[in-house]
Amino acid sequence: MRARLFYVQYALAAVGVVPQRVFLVDYIARDLDRGVTVGSSYYLIDGVGTLIARLLYGATSKIMGARSPLRMALLVQLVAAL
Repeated sequence: MRARLFYVQYALAAVGVVPQRVFLVDYIARDLDRGVTVGSSYYLIDGVGTLIARLLYGATSKIMGARSPLRMALLVQLVAAL
């Protein structure tokens, strides 16, 4: 049951974040007239940041348990989305 909840949380986080990233790339490439290469570079930088964040979340989960880091991660995502 906990594993399913974990997968649902990851899926909902992805649904909420991925469209914004795609539109960010489009905004950089078209509206700022920087080109697809620069836009995709921003997407790559964002992906590396996401990878590092997930690794930190895993390490923190081992120390504190899964609930507190999950709540902190969701709070940071909420603040970043605003």
